[in-house]
Amino acid sequence: MRRPLSPEEQTIQAERVRELVDLLGAFLEGRKDRAEIARWMGTGWRREGVRGRLIAHHPLARIVFSSLAAIEKRCGDDFLVRREDVTGYLEWLTTRGQRRLISPDALAEVTLSLDTLTAETRGAAVRFFLYGLGWCVETHFVSAGTGRLFWALALLDRPSPVEIRGVRGDDPTEAAQDLAEALALDTPEVQWIEPRIDVAALPRWSLWRQDDHGQRYEMSTFLSYSRAMRECATFEARGHKQMYWVRRQGHVD
Repeated sequence: MRRPLSPEEQTIQAERVRELVDLLGAFLEGRKDRAEIARWMGTGWRREGVRGRLIAHHPLARIVFSSLAAIEKRCGDDFLVRREDVTGYLEWLTTRGQRRLISPDALAEVTLSLDTLTAETRGAAVRFFLYGLGWCVETHFVSAGTGRLFWALALLDRPSPVEIRGVRGDDPTEAAQDLAEALALDTPEVQWIEPRIDVAALPRWSLWRQDDHGQRYEMSTFLSYSRAMRECATFEARGHKQMYWVRRQGHVD
């Protein structure tokens, strides 16, 4: 366990983090290029600061510094560290970032790929390097129904499954229900990880059909109302005479 920084050490760390923020801003504004960042990475206190004590006390700055070591490396047709990644780093290190709110415990794993999830939630993915894991990709999104914030994390070379984390202190069962609705998940697509989730308390939704003779049938059940309604809309779009609707299991029409 690290001892707390003294006021003098905090001042030095703040100066170093501000220098890092200024560097990222200059790059995004076109005043610095990748070669200049690479030279900056190899000089003076910066190397000592990451391996030593001061930057190590700022976990986000440490992640950013480790990621910038690959600023000139390429990944396919693009750079490994893209402009959008640098934009994400800058947000983490300023008041615009919310990454410190992330729960230390994973809520779930989902079988969606990170690219699919990012596209569906209209988010932006950020690549970064984590010691022990390697290169990762992360995006965050907000539940349109409740405003609850989630983060999704995957390995760059293995974009599925995706680990989902919520906000520190959130009720895990409420967060699980909200996540299922936000992503229109069904049971085969999600594995709950947080042990405090009361899976039995999560509602189930049934898709029903009424045929031409007035007979009613339960066709299938779903983890989320949004997924059930999506399936209902698919059947209705086929133009059959049958009637379809969704209701919560255990409830009557």
